[in-house]
Amino acid sequence: MSDAPNLRSILAATDLSPASRDAVARAASIAAATGARLELLHAISAGPLDELRRMVGDDRAIERLRDEAVAALDALARELRERHAVEVALEVRTGRVLDEIMIESEAIAADLVVLGARGESTLRQLVLGTTAERLLRRARRPMLIVRRPAGRVWRRVLLPVDFSPWSDAAIRVASALAPEAELLLLHAWQVPFEPKLRQAGLDDDAIAALGAKVEAEAQRLLDALVAAHRSVAARITPVLRRDAPWAAIAAAERECDVDLVAIGKHGRGAVEELLLGSVTKGVVATSSADVLVVTRG
Repeated sequence: MSDAPNLRSILAATDLSPASRDAVARAASIAAATGARLELLHAISAGPLDELRRMVGDDRAIERLRDEAVAALDALARELRERHAVEVALEVRTGRVLDEIMIESEAIAADLVVLGARGESTLRQLVLGTTAERLLRRARRPMLIVRRPAGRVWRRVLLPVDFSPWSDAAIRVASALAPEAELLLLHAWQVPFEPKLRQAGLDDDAIAALGAKVEAEAQRLLDALVAAHRSVAARITPVLRRDAPWAAIAAAERECDVDLVAIGKHGRGAVEELLLGSVTKGVVATSSADVLVVTRG
């Protein structure tokens, strides 16, 4: 198993609202710790601009709006340079916000795209609404959705794993972003088709025997996953839970005071890379921690 990836380029998308500052600050702190290049992106939504143009009939108003965005972004970059001692590049784009984030992340080969979970208008809808799912379905880059104050150190990372390549990728990226954190590797297991097996007449003893086999295999695979990531094995705590994946994740996050949930974009059962797994969608929508969604790589 290869070592944790080297982060070279980080893209932080911001709507310039006060609420989005935590995401930008988190991106800057990661850049400072890893030596990655940081770029701030502000995308001006084309729809409202077109409406403004129709209302005022004067492109100078559009130019002023863009100039104000550039000035605000430049002021934010200066603050980040002074506070975190990092170099910050700036980009202001006009178009569909989702498209512009995707285009710029590919243009700079971003190793991480950072978004805020709180914000105004477009970015708020981007992260909290169905547009977030569309972005995550299309994303080829790891994405960090920031909900916690940036000054809070990630001390415990929850990694739901299903032993697919997505799980390996999540461990590698999360261990690089949180180099001092405890890594909780959580696998949720269940007896396959247990309700139907009971309806078919299997008694408790037979179900228990089948459950013991499933649990033993899950433990074997979890031990093998820890061994495969030997460079960070000392920080790993393996956790097995007999529960549905989403319920196990929610319980572990609540009980273990988790700062970051890192999850693969798709699970083992995904048959099409354009699909976003239902468990991942649930984590993104409802987790109170920061959420890292990792693409396979």
